[in-house]
Order: sequence, then C-alpha cells, then structure tokens
Amino acid sequence: LSQFQPIGLKELDQVSLLNRVDTKFVFPHHLLEQVLTELSKDYYILETSNTRAHAYESTYYDTPDRLFYTQHHNKKGNRVKIRYRHYMDSGLVFFEIKAKSNKGRTIKERQKLAHYPKEIGQVEAGMINQQLAPLQAHSLEPSIEIFFTRITLAQKTFEERATIDINLCYQQGTQQKKMDHWCIAELKQGTADRNSPMMQLSKKIGIRSNRFSKYCIGLLQFEKQLKYNRFKSKMKQFTTI
Repeated sequence: LSQFQPIGLKELDQVSLLNRVDTKFVFPHHLLEQVLTELSKDYYILETSNTRAHAYESTYYDTPDRLFYTQHHNKKGNRVKIRYRHYMDSGLVFFEIKAKSNKGRTIKERQKLAHYPKEIGQVEAGMINQQLAPLQAHSLEPSIEIFFTRITLAQKTFEERATIDINLCYQQGTQQKKMDHWCIAELKQGTADRNSPMMQLSKKIGIRSNRFSKYCIGLLQFEKQLKYNRFKSKMKQFTTI
C-alpha cells in the first residue's frame, strides 16, 4: 500500500459516483500484491489517520421472507438493498438505500447518522416508507452483518473509483463464516469504460468481471433453504454450501 500516493476524503469526494456503473472482480488473495503494484501507477489511495486499509461493518435489512435477496436472485430490475454502514476507523455511520436500476446503474441514497443504531430509526423509516411504498420499515428485520477491510482507490484523473475488499467475514446471530481467501474488487464509473487501468489489468492477468453480491453469497452461508439456482456456480467456486 505504501507504493500509492495518498489522498484524503476531501479529494475523494471529487469522484463520489453515487449514480454509477459497477464492475466487480473476484480473485484469490495471492494475487493481491501484484494487483496493487500494477494499480499504484494510475490510482491514488485513500489515507485517513495514517491508515490505508479501513475496517467496515455493515448491517443489512430484509423482509422475513428475504424479498431483497429474492429480487437479486431473480434478476429483477429496479431492486434495492437496505443497510447501515459503519466506517469503524473514523466512526462515521450512514444509512443507505442502494438501488440497482433496470438499466444496470447503481444509485445510492445515504443519510449520515450520529451513531450506529440497534434498530431502524425514525428518519430512516421515513426514507423507506416514502421511497419503497407499499413496503414499510416495520416489515424489515436485520438479516446479516458483514465485516471487511477496504482499500479505496481513485484514478489520478478522478474519473473513477475502485475498492478492494479483503478479510471478508459474515455474521448472523452468534454464527460466523469467513471468506478471507478471496478479494472482491469493484470498479465504479460514471459510464462504462473498457480502457480503465483496472479493466486493462484484469484482462492482462486473467481476472474476469464477476457479478458477485456479498449480501447474497453471505446470506446463503446461513440460510440454506433459500433458492440459489442462479448462484450455484459462484457457491461452488467461492464457498462450500
């Protein structure tokens, strides 16, 4: 990580991309050093409080019958995921409604909070009730917690961002499952650009783009009764079900 030139949160805000196109890549941990070395020529790294790899905690909410999971599995357009995200190093907390449009764009709305809540608050409930009607906030429950360490990069032209998540750990109740032998990278662009340095690197070293959902794959670690036909190949490749 020391090979990168650092930037702070203020500079990173130049490429927030809350309305974007996402491309994901999953690759084994032993390739991480090579990937980082190659990317250091074209990207800055986010550094806060002398830290370049940041701890994240997310709590996802879903209906008891897992509506949001099912929408994703069935490739429904205009689907959503709801979560609280805790940036553990800085203490920042956001409530997020993350939507995927039927045109493949990711649109994220977020609300900054003073603390990490134990249940859905009034402000967040209002957002849910207004945006997702007839679904109501009281019909949702915590479904899974996801912990990981994130490396955040910004292209030096500030046209795109990239994240690499490592040390992935899922928790549901008192049960935990780790998937720390894989890295999940995500390229975030205003419009898809195959000339992106990360795109070119993935082609060079043979990492294919992969539609990987941390939420869906994580939920399947605990709830084996869920329909998972579409995810069979991913479960076989990344985990044991």
